[in-house]
Amino acid sequence: MSEATLGWLAADYHLPATYSCRLPLSSANSALISPAPGPATVRLALIRASLELFGRDVVRDSLFPWIRAARVLIRPPERVAISGQVLRAYKADEDKGRVAIGESVVYREVAHAEGVMTVYLEISLEEGNTWETLLRNIGYWGQASSFATCLEVSECAPETNECAQPLQGSRGACAAPALLFVHPLRVSRLARRLAGGRAPRRNTSEDGAQSPQIGGVCLAPSGCNAGR
Repeated sequence: MSEATLGWLAADYHLPATYSCRLPLSSANSALISPAPGPATVRLALIRASLELFGRDVVRDSLFPWIRAARVLIRPPERVAISGQVLRAYKADEDKGRVAIGESVVYREVAHAEGVMTVYLEISLEEGNTWETLLRNIGYWGQASSFATCLEVSECAPETNECAQPLQGSRGACAAPALLFVHPLRVSRLARRLAGGRAPRRNTSEDGAQSPQIGGVCLAPSGCNAGR
């Protein structure tokens, strides 16, 4: 990947219907979801769009190194409602030339958003038109039924305090996953998931507020008092 002038592109997406971005390592038959796609989902969507538009050779030689190395930040929609759905699933099994249709019941969460979701991508501004084309051609996130429409692509740096942040491994580090920016009432539920069902410890900040904490990691969107 050659040296180039880097800058931020911001792509705003409208999510007109329910969508489902499954959390990593969750079962397909009992899927928990994130209220917004993560960086890995964004990279996969960019790869898919670039393959459809430019072909394998261009993606392999020119675009993939940038997609792999680019910084990706996501600002979730203003509000997200998450509900659990019980679905009827079908699976075709072929045995000795005969196809049998199996049926089972699966559980999956779905989300519905109010407000736009913004994807920030740090890329070479010299190829801005190419990246704008890719971002505008992403039509869904996660499942193919999770429709999305790109409203606008512009040069705009992200406000990091508005974007989802990854959990950090070091003790005392404070990070806020996407869920915390969207629905603070679900913090304790997220903390239990991350702790494998165990109730999270509480961390008291200087103003007396308490925040869930798992393994030394504070799950609050503001700063943590790691010394307590």
